[in-house]
Amino acid sequence: MDDSQRELPVADVPERLVELSADARAAVLIDASGEARAASGAADLDELAECARELLRAVDRATEEPPAELEAQVSGGSVFAVRRDDLMLVTVARRSALPSLMLYDMRTLLSGVDP
Repeated sequence: MDDSQRELPVADVPERLVELSADARAAVLIDASGEARAASGAADLDELAECARELLRAVDRATEEPPAELEAQVSGGSVFAVRRDDLMLVTVARRSALPSLMLYDMRTLLSGVDP
């Protein structure tokens, strides 16, 4: 089992993602109640969490069923989100980030969270 597949405390998930991916600039982990649990990278926890919640609310309003994964290209970068029932991991990345690899890393880390 490689390091990315070990069980992680919730607070370590965003930091581990930024360590794993050279393209990840910042990451935030949000729980089911919308509370930011942890963040990493060059961003303020509360500001990044609020932007992530706002983006996902907009996406949820535009779809019949909330998507489990999201990729959005924005000026100068990309935003990725992966949700599971109780947690949401949102990452701001360089525009050159490979979506399939970024989403895989995010899913893997979320699946290894120690509750």
